[in-house]
Amino acid sequence: MLGTTLFAVMGLYVALVSIGCTQLEKIQAALMDINQQRLPEMQTSLVQCVKHHQHVLRYMKELETTFSPVLFGPFLSVVAALCFTAYTAIRIGGKFVEIIQIFIITAAMMFQLQAVCWFGTELNKQSGRVRDAAFGSDWVGAPVAFQRSIRFIISVTKDFTLTAGKVIPVYQSTVMVVLNETYRFLMVLLNFVDKSSEVQ
Repeated sequence: MLGTTLFAVMGLYVALVSIGCTQLEKIQAALMDINQQRLPEMQTSLVQCVKHHQHVLRYMKELETTFSPVLFGPFLSVVAALCFTAYTAIRIGGKFVEIIQIFIITAAMMFQLQAVCWFGTELNKQSGRVRDAAFGSDWVGAPVAFQRSIRFIISVTKDFTLTAGKVIPVYQSTVMVVLNETYRFLMVLLNFVDKSSEVQ
């Protein structure tokens, strides 16, 4: 039941982030499609791109508001599970079945964390590519008003960062941070166990 709940929420997260990425790619394609051969349509196309981008930004803010607290729990549970499975792996006496079980638990936790972080990184990249697409559009030599609009889009478009609990950015580099923190907690736990065994 726990696995179904976790994977159902993560499946919904993946689907919604994929929708955001797809919409950002549509904006990029529309910006790159603007050219000076169709001069009367340039401003209209740009206005449509800006409106679409505003809708997508609202969508991504809602995505952040919805999933920020939801993603915080799995991040903490993955750290805790990795720490305890690593501790168990060190403390068991080489029992094959338990080693396989620990490997499966660790792989499942890392897969879940990697999937969440990969899609968060992809959303961040796609949001930054909108600025690149605006720069790559056919705006050099266009009317001055159009050039100002493009420069404004380039200057105000920022990379979107999805977070877990408004604290942890959901990036690929976060996976390494989680692994480092797990190792640090494991060392503290081993230190604590070694000291308690000395006292007894």
